[in-house]
Amino acid sequence: MLRDKEADGLPEQTDSMTCSELEVSEDVTDSCEQSSCSVMTDMTVNSVNDLERECDKLREENLKMKQELKNLKTIDNFLNDIKKVCYFTGLPSIETVRAIFDYISPHVPNSRSVLPAFQQFVMVLMKLRLNADSLLSSLFNVHVSTVTRYFQKWIDVMVWMLKPLVKWPDHEQLYQTMPGSLEKISVNVLL
Repeated sequence: MLRDKEADGLPEQTDSMTCSELEVSEDVTDSCEQSSCSVMTDMTVNSVNDLERECDKLREENLKMKQELKNLKTIDNFLNDIKKVCYFTGLPSIETVRAIFDYISPHVPNSRSVLPAFQQFVMVLMKLRLNADSLLSSLFNVHVSTVTRYFQKWIDVMVWMLKPLVKWPDHEQLYQTMPGSLEKISVNVLL
């Protein structure tokens, strides 16, 4: 025989109830004792409260992760636009960015990081191109000091790894292409 829950004084449960809406009250306990119903659980009010707190904590974590995912998608959208890649990094294509990253990244020390290594590298390229720490901080959702820390970590390795790729003109070529305003200065000073 089915019993009417409201007649027993028990709240009717709905699928849309949240953890914070669930309450264990003395009325429910009293009505169960009066109607000789039994509960098949070892849960106490404290354990229910613990579950509520855990549920709220997981909700907050879920929202935070959704925001992080949204930020990742923003960076990925930026990297799919060739004009934006060229403007923000100074490199001609995302393939070039990835090739340089693949060449350099094995030599960058691993540390606990908020951003994945590729995003750190893109951030460093953007800083070299634009020098806009506040913009990068907002775009990558990190603190300005984190932008600086990533920059210092990557730039040391980039100098070491990319130095052989930079060809400086010899002394004679430098002298021939020197602007007229610098002709009065000794060539040795320029080198």
